Amino acid sequence: MYLRLEFSRGREMMYLSHLDLMRTFGRAIRRAGIPICYTSGFNPHAQMVFGLPLQVGVTGAAEYLDINIDGGAESGGINVSGGMDIGGGIDASGGINVSGGMDAGEAMHRLNKKLPAGLHVSAAREKRSKENVMSIITHATYEMRIGRRDAGACLEKAVADFLMPGPRIVNTYKAPAAGKGDGRRANAGDGVSAGVGVGTGDGAVAVGRSTAGKPVKTMDIAPLVRSIEARGDTLAMTVTAGSVNNVKPDLVLEALNAIHPGGFVRLSLHRAALLTERGGILRSPIDGIFCYHDGA
Repeated sequence: MYLRLEFSRGREMMYLSHLDLMRTFGRAIRRAGIPICYTSGFNPHAQMVFGLPLQVGVTGAAEYLDINIDGGAESGGINVSGGMDIGGGIDASGGINVSGGMDAGEAMHRLNKKLPAGLHVSAAREKRSKENVMSIITHATYEMRIGRRDAGACLEKAVADFLMPGPRIVNTYKAPAAGKGDGRRANAGDGVSAGVGVGTGDGAVAVGRSTAGKPVKTMDIAPLVRSIEARGDTLAMTVTAGSVNNVKPDLVLEALNAIHPGGFVRLSLHRAALLTERGGILRSPIDGIFCYHDGA
């Protein structure tokens, strides 16, 4: 049985690396007595898939984790074809689970009792598809608290200028040829340098980047920023994310500093949501399907 969990990472755990986060959830799942499935082979691993990894020092309100558990491990319930389990609750597909085994709600409550402060599962659902959450993430929403080096710098004016027609050109690592280089995927936001380039072309903003002699390619991030808004001292933005085009929010901040040189600095960063696009509409990966919510 596949479960999708929505969880938050607070300030207590903001400096936890992604690898340590995986270990923390693995231990909590075992201590909670949740019958998670393992891969086969010489070195088995718990079947867990996280959404887009969160940077160290960043908090998150709606992160996601898919796990595969043995739904009949505690009950011996049988699974009937056609989307119906003979048992006691309603699953994600609308079928009925009457096996008496562990459901998404019980797994969520057990896990919350074992997770440390700063990690909390807020919702859980059973899913029928084997499509993992990492593969469907397309956008992320961030809230960045901004400080001003220059008292005269206006965040609202910088955002308005960023939204003016015209490309916003940045340099990123070029993917190495087959069999050469380190095999890194081009990522909008890698190799950030302290220097910022100057504007070029019709409204284009070129952000300087340190590449240590590696080949670079240019890209226009303007179409990759779905929305951006100044809310007092907070910069709210929704950008593309995931395995295809992953725009780091610091890159957008550098583009703003290229428009108004050296005016802004990041004080804190919070990821408010991970989103998937369905029919041109951005939705939560857990929306639209019956799920359990923690009332705590």
